[in-house]
Amino acid sequence: MRKYATELSINRDGLVTTARRLGTQILTNQYLRHNILLLATNVLAGAFAYLLHPFLAHIMSIQEYGQVATFIALSLVLATPTQIIATVAAKYTSSLSTRGDDARLNDFIRRLTGRLLMAGVATAAIFAATSSYTSSFFHLDSPQEVMLFSLGFIVVFTTPLNQGVLQGLQSFGWYAGATLLAAFLRLVLAIGFILAGLGVNGAILGIVLSSVLAYLARLLPLRRVLQGPRTPTGSLRSLWLYSIVMAIAATGIVALTSIDTVLARHFLNASDAGLYAALATIGRIVLFVTNSVAIIMFPRVVTLHERGEPHAHVVVQAVLGILALGLVVEAAFCLAPSLITKLLFGQAFISIAGLLPLYGAAMLLLAFTQVLAMYFLAIGNRLFVLVVFSACVLQIALIAWHHVQIVQVVQGVLIADAALALALSLAWIVTYRRNKLRSATHGIA
Repeated sequence: MRKYATELSINRDGLVTTARRLGTQILTNQYLRHNILLLATNVLAGAFAYLLHPFLAHIMSIQEYGQVATFIALSLVLATPTQIIATVAAKYTSSLSTRGDDARLNDFIRRLTGRLLMAGVATAAIFAATSSYTSSFFHLDSPQEVMLFSLGFIVVFTTPLNQGVLQGLQSFGWYAGATLLAAFLRLVLAIGFILAGLGVNGAILGIVLSSVLAYLARLLPLRRVLQGPRTPTGSLRSLWLYSIVMAIAATGIVALTSIDTVLARHFLNASDAGLYAALATIGRIVLFVTNSVAIIMFPRVVTLHERGEPHAHVVVQAVLGILALGLVVEAAFCLAPSLITKLLFGQAFISIAGLLPLYGAAMLLLAFTQVLAMYFLAIGNRLFVLVVFSACVLQIALIAWHHVQIVQVVQGVLIADAALALALSLAWIVTYRRNKLRSATHGIA
């Protein structure tokens, strides 16, 4: 008996030692710390962004919530192409930072800030000038809401610039803090202005103001560079061309996740549009839960592809991860749709509960296609972008063709996502066989 007790004590001490060693490695490994920090940031920021919808639905009428949800979806679609700026800024900043060339980095930031601010002001002016048409298209109460929303476009281009510079400098503490600040302020300010009696205008004002404050916060850690010497930089054309395919692909993917809400606002009546916005928000939990899988897969595929090593197993692992996480959420949608709808949006939205499994299935298919899209981006394949945009056109056509009821809009989304998943799967199989044949030809196992 004493022998077993001694062995148990040894095993326990061994586990404690292993746990301590693992904890020390995590604390001393900068790469792991940054990954944990950004993962936690994405989860918290995503939670703040997601919770905004249920909170708004509880303190606003269905019609008012539908208007605000439309603006949020519209801002997501319109702002996505600007992420190319973050990619370019991160790559260029990383290169200059490695050489310690802060003077050129200063010039780079200042040059692009000036140009992008002018582009933002011009975009805001155009959007405000067409506010009457936009208001009519989405059946809004007045053009004033659109004009207020247009103010956010002033910083829509400069925000990803600062974000990319922080990423390139590996200032992940500031990067994470600014990301959390933007999501938190959007939640607090939108709700606060609504409770203050400003209604839909208050929600839009909160969203715009949170973007401006987060942009200013990202300037703080860049003061050291901006206050230093400045040396002119050369042409930046190659960096813009480097990221253009990624920007186009990202626009297509985001359009597939948001354009249905925008179209529902146009084709459905005000009440049904609000109900559909709530349905889409709940269904996108699948995307929120599975989003990190593709992000983690991307750099692994890039590394293996550049080395000429097999990487199909990485894609298979990512797909299995998507299915494992997504099916758990989909099972919850199937088993307790009414409970989930009541908890998140209240009894007034209970009529959408029966459609939750169907919409969740569409989002699971979309999560699957995001993995394949990131794979094609990683290996430099450009043709898949045409497939993604064909799916966008198909979804828009299906919704425009059949939109009398909410279920018909959901069916259009499901069909478009299924077609995209099938097309990208076939493309991946063809690419995999081609790579396998090429590897065999060159004698690679």
